[in-house]
This record gives sequence, C-alpha cells and structure tokens, in this order.
Amino acid sequence: MIIKNSNSMIDFKSRFRTQNVQFNNVINRINTNARQKKPDFDIVKISLEAIQSQETEKKDTTKLIDYKNSPISGNRTEAEWAESSLTMQRDGINSIKDELEYQMKQLDTTLSKIDQYEKIANGDSSQTNNSVISQKRAAELVDKYKDSIRTDFSEVIDTYVSFYNDWINTYDKYSNGLASKVMGNVLQDISAKSLGLSDLSGDPAEIKAALNGASEKLKDISQLIEDNFYQASGKKMMERTSSESLIGMNRLDLENALIEMVTINKDTEFTGQTLKINDSFK
Repeated sequence: MIIKNSNSMIDFKSRFRTQNVQFNNVINRINTNARQKKPDFDIVKISLEAIQSQETEKKDTTKLIDYKNSPISGNRTEAEWAESSLTMQRDGINSIKDELEYQMKQLDTTLSKIDQYEKIANGDSSQTNNSVISQKRAAELVDKYKDSIRTDFSEVIDTYVSFYNDWINTYDKYSNGLASKVMGNVLQDISAKSLGLSDLSGDPAEIKAALNGASEKLKDISQLIEDNFYQASGKKMMERTSSESLIGMNRLDLENALIEMVTINKDTEFTGQTLKINDSFK
C-alpha cells in the first residue's frame, strides 16, 4: 500500500504505536491478574474445606430424567426409554452375577461328584455296596468331571454382554442419549478378563475365590446403576424378578446327566438279547 500524504503516514504510525501500547497494557494486566490468582499448591496453605470439597465433588444428575416434561420418542417419552436402558443395564449385570453364582454351585457339585466316584473307583466298600456302576466306569466319570471344570469364563460372560448390549444401546438411542448422560454403559466394559475370570489355573480354591470376587464386584456395579438412576429421576428402579433358583437346579441336573451319559462305541457288539416289557404296561 502506498501512502502519498506524509501527514497520513505520521498519523498511521501514531495510531499504530498507540494501539501497540494498548495491546501491551492488556497483556500486562492479564499477566498480573494471572500471577495474583495463581493457585498456591502448598498443602499448608490449602484449607481443609477446599480439600474436602474437591474430594466430594460429584457429577450432578439431579432432575436429569424429567418424566413430566420429557419429549415423546416413538410411542414413549425419552425419560421412559432412558429408564428402560438403565434397567436393562442393571439386569444384564445381575444376570452375569447369577451365572457366576451358578458356576460356583456347579463347581461344588462337580467336586462332590469327583469325590464320590473316586471312592468307588478305589474300591471303597462303603461306596461300592450300593453302587450300580463298576470301578472302571467310576474312574471314567472322575476324568469326565475333572475335564468339565471351567478355568475361563469368557464365552459365558460375552454371551450375556452381547445380548443385553443390543437392548441397552437401542433404548438409549430412543432416549436421545439421555440414559448415557445419567450413566455410561458399564456393561460393555465387562469381560472375563476385567473380572479376573480368564486363564485360571485348575485349582478349585482359586476358581472359587475368583468367582466370588467377581460376583461381589458386579453387585457393587448393580447398586451404582440403581443409585445413579435414583439421583437422576427421584424414583427407585423396578425390582428385578427372577426364577433363577429353580432354573439353576434343573440346569444343574441336566448338565450332570450329560456328563454321566453312557456313550456307545460304534464297534460295540450286541448280545442279541431282546428287552421284554411286562404285559401290564401295554
């Protein structure tokens, strides 16, 4: 740019110097204020109240789920979808917890069966008198029960996570992300590895301890979900109904029956004898 008038050049330089001085003054004021307000991290000078305030600071989710003023999303409100998503998250956590508790019962039963059949296989008279199986068959069952002891629970846990995650994410989407604002999906981070239930040794005591520890951890997570929901909505989450005890008993009996099922080798020779049914049953 060419400035022909010398007076204009003088005026331009004068205004530039003025603006530059003003800019420097602003910078100086900012630096002064920053130095004056710079926090002093000397623990002697920090008040106890400030420390306690920092330690107890939590995310405020109060009134986040507002049922009265929640917009409609499909055939329900976003608040209702959020409740469904969080409830599914809680139920998914508890379903895994139920499964792990079943696995503990199954392990106890397996150890009991191993002890029972080992005695028969070893010819313990107190066990063989009323036994209908041979010592050889008892020894086979001991091996089968030992092989059934689970040392990695990845497949079991991943099945539940995959099933419930589909519902959780779908409901959260309908809630327009409201459920995620209350609490992120903790179920998606659950795995056998995170719970300490992968690549365990065959030591039953170690497996029991790992299952028990994981179950307690899941119990705490479930409670956390319910607490966050209550804080955000002001209402308690609907209680979870389950018939796991009855289902577990039937499942345990079935799985034991499958282990003890006699397999017939294709080369087995038939005796030619025919099983006759009493005429009274006809």
